Amino acid sequence: MKYPLEYIQWEDVTSSGSAWYETSEMETWKSDAEKAFVVEQTGFIVGETKRYILLCGHYHPETNIVLEQFGHLQKILKCLILKRKRIKL
Repeated sequence: MKYPLEYIQWEDVTSSGSAWYETSEMETWKSDAEKAFVVEQTGFIVGETKRYILLCGHYHPETNIVLEQFGHLQKILKCLILKRKRIKL
């Protein structure tokens, strides 16, 4: 296979959105934010640097009808990755 298929478990970045918070509300949000939002997904590793991986959720190889295509691309910072495992087909 041209691109390795991997299982990635990573901690997503959270945001409070555009709302303004008073101190007590911010403290509640901060304590809730301590609970990790963990994402588990699989995809093809189509690129990698020292800082991130480039994960492709949908891949279509080139054929005599269509060029190679990539869908649902995500850059995931390596510092957020909790677990990474190659999947053999």
